[in-house]
Amino acid sequence: MCGIVGWIKKEGIVHPRKCQDSLERIRHRGPDCRQMLFFGESGVCRTTTPDDRAIVPGNGFFGHARLSIIDLEEASNQPFTTDGDSWIVFNGEIYNYIELRSELEAKGHVFSTGSDTEVMLRALQEEGPRAIRKFNGMWSFAYLDRRNGVVLMSRDRYGKKPLFYSHDGEQMVFGSEFKSLFAILGDGARKLNPAFARTFVETGEWMGIHDDGGCYEGIRSIRAGSVSLLDLKTFQFREVFSDENRYSDLPAGLDEDALREMVRDSVRLRLRSDVPLGVLVSGGVDSSIVAASVPEEGKGNVKFFSGDTGHGNDVRFSQIVCEALGVAMVSERVAPGGDILDLMRDMTRQYELPLWLCGNSIGVFQMYRAMARHGLKVVLDGTGGDEVFGGYFNFYAKSVVDDHLCNGRYAELVRFINDCRLHCHFDHRALIRHVASRVFGGHAGGKTPLRDMQIRDITSGHLPGWLYMNDQNSMAHSMEARSPLLDFRLAGCVSLPVDAKFRDGFNKHLLRRAMPESIPDSVRWRRDKQGFRWLPDDLLEKNTAAIEKTIEDSGYVREHLRDYPFRNGDGTLRHHLWTMRLFCVAMLDEVHGISGT
Repeated sequence: MCGIVGWIKKEGIVHPRKCQDSLERIRHRGPDCRQMLFFGESGVCRTTTPDDRAIVPGNGFFGHARLSIIDLEEASNQPFTTDGDSWIVFNGEIYNYIELRSELEAKGHVFSTGSDTEVMLRALQEEGPRAIRKFNGMWSFAYLDRRNGVVLMSRDRYGKKPLFYSHDGEQMVFGSEFKSLFAILGDGARKLNPAFARTFVETGEWMGIHDDGGCYEGIRSIRAGSVSLLDLKTFQFREVFSDENRYSDLPAGLDEDALREMVRDSVRLRLRSDVPLGVLVSGGVDSSIVAASVPEEGKGNVKFFSGDTGHGNDVRFSQIVCEALGVAMVSERVAPGGDILDLMRDMTRQYELPLWLCGNSIGVFQMYRAMARHGLKVVLDGTGGDEVFGGYFNFYAKSVVDDHLCNGRYAELVRFINDCRLHCHFDHRALIRHVASRVFGGHAGGKTPLRDMQIRDITSGHLPGWLYMNDQNSMAHSMEARSPLLDFRLAGCVSLPVDAKFRDGFNKHLLRRAMPESIPDSVRWRRDKQGFRWLPDDLLEKNTAAIEKTIEDSGYVREHLRDYPFRNGDGTLRHHLWTMRLFCVAMLDEVHGISGT
């Protein structure tokens, strides 16, 4: 897990000081080593400082900030090469690197390190862009092939690792975080997309965070599961490969036993580490099956953590899980303390986006800070279970109704609506009205509305936002977050039938049944999972003056969000959430300046 940056000019020479600044701005992502590669027609030079007189003036630069996880030796530092002609900067982990290494050795490759980086590089040398089909992991990388005059750039299938870029035909700038790009482009280029800001104020979410023209004007994102190519001769940039079919095929013979083994193997791969690691146990289904899948012989090398917000029963259920597994649990208090506005500013400085006001932001940010104090560098979590296995009643209920309706499963439709009524999962009256609108207005969509909704959620809905938060929360504290339920071999589970997802008043029904017997039924069939509830009820009331002043001082809010007044005619606050979201945009303007001035 690391940070990468790059700058390539069609003509002219890159500025070494700007290159160093771009790398220093993401030193939190890789505190163990920072190195730069300068390249051009005159050759290549790898160095740790731009003052090195051996620097070859060139039109290209790769930078890497390393968080050492696999093979801690200096020989595995990046930018990495095997022959001086092909180089890679890589952020993430390839968990099946041992198996891939064996395949490559059988083809004649001789390895000089024990790193997954060298495995990735040699796989790309061997197969080109299609090598990513074999990677089981999370990644963003840039691969320089000097012989063929191209640079390949890629992100993993789910887009766990960000890779933003700016390409205008004259130069290419890319990086793991926006701040590294603006170190090169100039902070005056930081212009938050007004459409993105308005959507955030209205919804509170980062919809379209990785879409073209998403967050910042002129900044795009490499698509998840794809490889793009920059031709260094023509300077054209285009996508050349995409792993498009990852959600199409349901694993053959999948039942609860097979699923249990698949999750266990996913966890086994993600326990590969040369540094201390832990598991985040939230008391819910997803993290519990991950924790229960840690092999007995490996438990002694893993720390189990839970976060206590002071609300709900999640910590108690986390304790039940850990006691059932026979492991000690560390509980960390993550309720806001001290000056919460200062905390929010620190997070805004890291996120470079208006804060998404949910437990996955502030609560988990504090959780990673606490785990870092325990010396951890790697943490496994349950991210992805809701999207892959069907976990959100609030997002998916209408799609479940559509699925039953479109396929003529009327008895199941009635049972689902009644379950929502009995267990307060979703407003059953709204579902009845939804059925009426579909019946009298005509069925909308194809035969798999729930599956289609899950895929949209994974590719362009909520999951990209969760993953961005996970990346920022963990890397702000120099830690790596691994998510076994996002193993690509499980992606086809979005194609499970509806009753394997929502049944008898439970979500994620098959995943619950697949949980090992060591997990008590009180957790397996739990319905009241809450998650982090971080926001104090009196936050706005206690900080009204500071919040109002920040909003009023923001030129960006005045220019682009003037249609969202936060006061009523009598001067009172108009809408609590509306005001807080405006404050989050204004705070981003205060911390970073987002108007391009």
